[in-house]
Amino acid sequence: MSDRSIAIVGSGISGLSAAWHLSENNKIFLFEKGDRLGGHTHTHVFRHGR
Repeated sequence: MSDRSIAIVGSGISGLSAAWHLSENNKIFLFEKGDRLGGHTHTHVFRHGR
């Protein structure tokens, strides 16, 4: 597979992993509805540092 345009919907761990693996020989378009990448993979900040 080489030099293809590939659309990936969602930037959770699976979408980011697919984009990374496919990006070597392909043009990747990553679509995310949220305001940040990562899906459920992100840091939560709690009061009092816990």
